[in-house]
Amino acid sequence: MRARDHGEGERVIFRIFLEANAMLATDVVRFEKIPDEFPDIAAYLRDGTRLTFELREWLDIQQMMQMKGVERLEGKVLAAVGEQGRNQLRHIQFVSLQLSDKILAFEEGDAAAFRREHFELIHETDRRFPEERGWHARAYHSEGEFRRYQTLKKYLRQVLFSHVIDGRGLHRKRFPAGRWITMRPWGGSYDPKDALAALRESLTAKLSKYSPSAANGVRLIVYYDKAFMYNTPFWGPETNKFGDVAAMAARSLAGVSVPFARVYLLNALQPGAEAFEIFPDFVPLMPERRKRDSRRASHPGRGTGADGPPRTTGRRGGRALGQHVAPGGLGPGAGDPRRPRRGRRHLPRP
Repeated sequence: MRARDHGEGERVIFRIFLEANAMLATDVVRFEKIPDEFPDIAAYLRDGTRLTFELREWLDIQQMMQMKGVERLEGKVLAAVGEQGRNQLRHIQFVSLQLSDKILAFEEGDAAAFRREHFELIHETDRRFPEERGWHARAYHSEGEFRRYQTLKKYLRQVLFSHVIDGRGLHRKRFPAGRWITMRPWGGSYDPKDALAALRESLTAKLSKYSPSAANGVRLIVYYDKAFMYNTPFWGPETNKFGDVAAMAARSLAGVSVPFARVYLLNALQPGAEAFEIFPDFVPLMPERRKRDSRRASHPGRGTGADGPPRTTGRRGGRALGQHVAPGGLGPGAGDPRRPRRGRRHLPRP
């Protein structure tokens, strides 16, 4: 089952790659997962040519496993909270829970006490709100002492209460039933050098694994996907967009022995997938939607019929890219520790 799921995942990634590379997608008749360990995908062109591709995810595995552990723990905390029902509080818009840094597991025997103390704290806070004048000047306040709530103190660092009336006296819309108690979004300072180091390691792992004879004619696709959720972001002063990272990666391969015929860097996030050739040349690839737009501009009134680029999926194509090339490479040097570390998960919208 796991091998089948992995193979389907690789087919999905290659389909996204075709969306981001309309010139190749036009020529590809079909593609398939190769059952052998190397390479991963075979694509067949209209002229009978067979191209092979090896896939590698840009991902810090250790960091992902750590954050998945946090995610599982948060799921158990919300399961202990249980059914939220409708928010009928007078002064609280939503509640956000932040785990203690010391907690590694949630004991099932604490679930009932956790739920009871949690709702007791919420209702106590709502009752106290009119007399706590210091809370009225802000849009939220937090509780981190838990003097009367020892089970909450065991698992939580703090609870944040967002007020229905913000600090300017404006009334804010309540959150829907069942969605007004959440876990606090991941965040904090980070250094994009961590993400660039993970990319460098992903490239090095593939370049050093295969000899030129073994990788003869094979093309390598390094793709960015789960790292968006579970790894340190790559955005920084010198990497304002994905194209900046691709340019850095291309420069890092200059003068390096590369056994693959071509190397691509793919942002597989949807919508807006984008791809770059980073070896042997740095070439921004045109996504499917952008190519259709350029064809319409060149031929007003002409649609995309049978002679137009095929639609590999119903998803949207990638966004148009500038070709800004930032200085520097993938090595240490670029970073801004003031940016939030993991800001991918956000509070739900009311």
